[in-house]
Amino acid sequence: MSGSSPLLSSDSPARSRLLETSFPPEFTPGAKAAIRTCLRVEPSEKVTLISDQATLPIAASLAHEGRMNGYLSSVQDD
Repeated sequence: MSGSSPLLSSDSPARSRLLETSFPPEFTPGAKAAIRTCLRVEPSEKVTLISDQATLPIAASLAHEGRMNGYLSSVQDD
């Protein structure tokens, strides 16, 4: 993200819960493909992830990929 600040602060409980959630390593290739190929997210774009408990590991893998590449802007979970 070039010069933009997160919509949720880095100490937000929702953000930290998602970013601290473990996920199976086999989710990583799918998360990379979703972010980079399917969605073609550009570093200048903001990404918002919305998750529930049932899909938390999937959202966590997407959040990890987004954070690693500067795409993650906001996290909201239930």
